[in-house]
Amino acid sequence: MANPSKIPRVDAPGPGELQGFVHSVSPVKISARNNKYFNVIFQVSRDQYHRGVVFTADKHRQFEHAAYTCTPVGLSNIRKTLDKGGLHLTTTRSTTVEEIPAIEVPEAFSFTEAPAEVIFRTKGLVSGVELQERRTCSRCRQTQTAFDCKSLNHRCQSCRLLQKTVSFPAKVSGTVVLTSGSTDVHLTLTITVLREFLECNQLCHLLQDVQSIEEYLLNTPQLLVEHNDANMVTSMRLGTEVSGS
Repeated sequence: MANPSKIPRVDAPGPGELQGFVHSVSPVKISARNNKYFNVIFQVSRDQYHRGVVFTADKHRQFEHAAYTCTPVGLSNIRKTLDKGGLHLTTTRSTTVEEIPAIEVPEAFSFTEAPAEVIFRTKGLVSGVELQERRTCSRCRQTQTAFDCKSLNHRCQSCRLLQKTVSFPAKVSGTVVLTSGSTDVHLTLTITVLREFLECNQLCHLLQDVQSIEEYLLNTPQLLVEHNDANMVTSMRLGTEVSGS
């Protein structure tokens, strides 16, 4: 939480500028278009917060440091979008992040914690799953429309280079239906969460075969899934790992 006795110096930021405190920096994620990004909440006054999406993953540590140390920062060259959900911030390649001075303010002024994202926990059986696999050439970054994961080699459909199959990493995402009691919950699963789950269970080799992942999930005795109100999975683990849940 930001120091109650300090706020950033506000020198009339321009249209593409903003100053304040950083909160709730998410881990780096991978979008459906294979772009790395992370989410933040940016606090500009005692009770005013803006949600932001940062597409420059190399700035992740800088944002984490600003949040951890409660250091005020100034953002330049950002896009601001206003909709029914409020003002949303998006960085560009030219966005800069700089620490800025702080000034003393009256003691009556205090900052509050940024509103935390509501996370739901659901434990149940996987009753349905559909995963999509996307393969991208590690050289030209082009998506392959046809790919045989059981072949040792593959020729890129764009740069035409014949390469080993492992040079085309799999990006897997999709939908999982979790049945808890008499309720079915349709959840969206991303490659980031899926990879963490497979790594924890020493199953990374399954990333080479989407159907094997689907069959494993479908035959898993029980899963414990955490997800937000948009049913986007934020973490997933075997239900047998958690006692008393």
